[in-house]
Amino acid sequence: MISLCCFSKNRPMQLHAFLESLKNAPYITDSVVLFTYDDDRFKSGYQEVMRKFNKVVFIKEQEGRDWWKETILTLIGGAKEYFCWATDDSLFYRRHGISEYKLEWAFKEQNAVSLNLRVGANIKWQNHWYAEKTPDIEILDTLVDDSCGGADDVIVWDAEPLGTQNDFGRVWQNDASIMLRDAYLERLLIEDHWYKGRGCRGLDNVAQSGNIFSPRIAASLHRSVYVNIPVNLVHLLDDGRLYADNFGRFIKQDIFDLQDKFNKGLRIDWERIDFSELDCGRKEVVYDYK
Repeated sequence: MISLCCFSKNRPMQLHAFLESLKNAPYITDSVVLFTYDDDRFKSGYQEVMRKFNKVVFIKEQEGRDWWKETILTLIGGAKEYFCWATDDSLFYRRHGISEYKLEWAFKEQNAVSLNLRVGANIKWQNHWYAEKTPDIEILDTLVDDSCGGADDVIVWDAEPLGTQNDFGRVWQNDASIMLRDAYLERLLIEDHWYKGRGCRGLDNVAQSGNIFSPRIAASLHRSVYVNIPVNLVHLLDDGRLYADNFGRFIKQDIFDLQDKFNKGLRIDWERIDFSELDCGRKEVVYDYK
């Protein structure tokens, strides 16, 4: 029903946990991992992940912006009607229900631009060190689902007054936003600013460029289902600087140490992480292993 593409760099251990967590998202019917690494110590890790998840398509990134643009457009063009990006340091942390009916209601009756799996009424903070609160949203309509105590109700709101500097206003995030394939592809085809960078960060900047969407109706489940675990950072800007300083602020876990553990047969025991009180789309945790 929904195609997914996950970005991965230098994180075989975390990617393994993410792909395991897809069992909580049974509506994902086909998955692609677009991966790269800049140290050969990660090569064996990716080879092991590919052996384990042999129904997932793995594509190794190549050099050149032309390759990047053509690959992204080809991936999206060949996807199902609905499409979702993801990142390897994230999890689908709870099992939930998204049906064709819910998607039809959100996208075709409510004219939503996206359905964001990382936000919901439970998300009160925009960053995991509790410095910026989530802006107030006025729920325009709700599709009630009685099967999960309201957690899987679908809500919609007007994102236009919220700007694009928060998770509730950025309607086309490349981190767990379900989008209509054709609408998203059309957005990218008219964009000539592909110089903004490779990877999920650069592509996110391309999609949000110009803040041109009006109206910008956004949707989510009442309770989020996807969480990012920012304990290490691997992406750089084109000038070599780290993209942001908000990763691993409290808990830092070295990517090489994680790879050493992975080589020894350890795997992240992600199902033991307590997300019951989750109030932010990002949460630093200390990994336990199985």
